[in-house]
Amino acid sequence: MLCGFLVGAVVAARPAHADLRDIASRVQDEWQRAGARVTRSPTRFVYEDETATFAVSAAPEGGCTTVAMVGARGLSFHVKVSGTDDDPLAPDEGARASSVAGVVQMGRCEGPPIKRLIVTSDAGRGAIEIVVAHSRSPVPPLRTVLPERTGGVAPPSAEPGALPPLLPPAHRAEVAEGRARRDGAKIASRDGWVAGGDGNGEGSVALDAGCHRVELFAADPRAAAGTAPSRRFRLDIDGELRDDEDDTMLARDRTDAPDAHLEACIGKETEGAVVFSGAPPGSTVLVTHASWPIPKNLPWAWGAEARGKMAGALLARHLASPPEPAVTLAQGSTGTTVVPVEVEPGGCYVAVAAVTQGHARGVGVRAMVGARQSTDERGINDEAGAVAFCAREQSRARLEVDARGTALAWGLALFRIDGGIWGAAR
Repeated sequence: MLCGFLVGAVVAARPAHADLRDIASRVQDEWQRAGARVTRSPTRFVYEDETATFAVSAAPEGGCTTVAMVGARGLSFHVKVSGTDDDPLAPDEGARASSVAGVVQMGRCEGPPIKRLIVTSDAGRGAIEIVVAHSRSPVPPLRTVLPERTGGVAPPSAEPGALPPLLPPAHRAEVAEGRARRDGAKIASRDGWVAGGDGNGEGSVALDAGCHRVELFAADPRAAAGTAPSRRFRLDIDGELRDDEDDTMLARDRTDAPDAHLEACIGKETEGAVVFSGAPPGSTVLVTHASWPIPKNLPWAWGAEARGKMAGALLARHLASPPEPAVTLAQGSTGTTVVPVEVEPGGCYVAVAAVTQGHARGVGVRAMVGARQSTDERGINDEAGAVAFCAREQSRARLEVDARGTALAWGLALFRIDGGIWGAAR
């Protein structure tokens, strides 16, 4: 008989500082008290969309094997026994399970032994602790061992009430353009695209080499009809920006917000195609377009696409455009790479790295000067990262590029920048 045990919703929470290893130790202790022979597998770290395989120690003949996997509450992952069909409707559906509150338990008392488990992260990344028990009979389920992760019913959420009416599209567009203009953007003429009867529509926008912000604003139907605010109504425009030539995705907005916000940095002139949904049927959607040129001193060594990604990293972090060409260029591949560099005492620098080849899951940059460390405050982004630091009295520094992905290559440029880089105009 094959059985998979899932764990339920969260009500109570341990203190935020509770260590996963302590939680796994509680499971181990409880199962040992129940007479099981319990082992702990090495901690594994999984990245978003990553699939990892875990070996399970052999069980005594005729006994039960139970596996508990414990991760952070926000980590979502699913598990299946190696060799199991991916189809959730397949007959052996008990060999698959999804985590709830970062915990999953699977067990088997009859049939072929569990030799390997395949774990795939659905959302988030983090460590997973694994506890394996071999016993003559089923061990206590996790809902009794970890009640703070598995017990009770969540209380109903409070009714937020009616949403206030939105300001007119022209007013919201003016605010957005003013924000971009303060950041040094060039503002193009506004456009208007008509939504169809289903609230969907499309339009095109010419994109020069540089960074672009395209925003879509629709009227609140309640204001137009003079109706009272409704709890059930929520204007939410979603959109996608693609390269009209090869259909490459440049930007996407699937957030729960009334206005669509699309940002992309490209290295060459491109005809962009925008599709949107969620607008009031038959309404005119107001479109704004702000743009920033690519800094002239970004290197051409890795082509136009890499320059666009580097420009995007600088723009997102409000870093000044490099006033001079790079003082150091480096390149590398997947993993963590250390790049020693010489720096001028008293000088301040910006290091920016971008993917030049392959599919990335994240690129992060870190700088170490003596005992001081500077880290990209935006964390690991998909295709580019940047960090600023000052040398002070040091003449050498170490840069670290943490690149995750498939068949990945990246390029890094180090620029010497004058003081006040965080607040300087682009």
